[in-house]
Amino acid sequence: MNSRWNSTEAYDLSLYEVPVQPVKRPQPAPAAKTSRAAAKKAMQKTALRRLTVCAVLVVVFLALVLYQNVSTIELGNEIQTQNDLYAALQNEHSYLTGKLTAKTVQEVDSYAAARGLCKMQDYQVSYIRLNDTDVAVRTEAAPSGSVLESLMNGMDTALEYLRIK
Repeated sequence: MNSRWNSTEAYDLSLYEVPVQPVKRPQPAPAAKTSRAAAKKAMQKTALRRLTVCAVLVVVFLALVLYQNVSTIELGNEIQTQNDLYAALQNEHSYLTGKLTAKTVQEVDSYAAARGLCKMQDYQVSYIRLNDTDVAVRTEAAPSGSVLESLMNGMDTALEYLRIK
């Protein structure tokens, strides 16, 4: 073992210390002696800068207002164009609907005439009038709703569908 480790020697740490310098207090700058002309010139520069900034802001504001107005007018024109197109399409729809109706009526009339059919006459129409005294009555032969009856009705429907009955 090294005997130096167990020695009682002290280390001199002052060798590693950074020398401390006294703190310097800032000294106020000597007051500049300005003349009235220099002060007036500085005020004029400041006023000119403010005026320039205000003028730029006014120009930007006016440009934005004009842009908004132009956009509104263009949008209004586009809406009017679309409304005109819509009106034209509605007119065309009305025209085509009328033309289709006329053609359908003509075809139905020619089809009916080819089959020997004619329009219904007034004497062929009869009206049923129900008064308060008229009452519908269920007869003895009315369906009862039983399972057997439902099955028979289903069979009848199937036979009619198959055109057997």
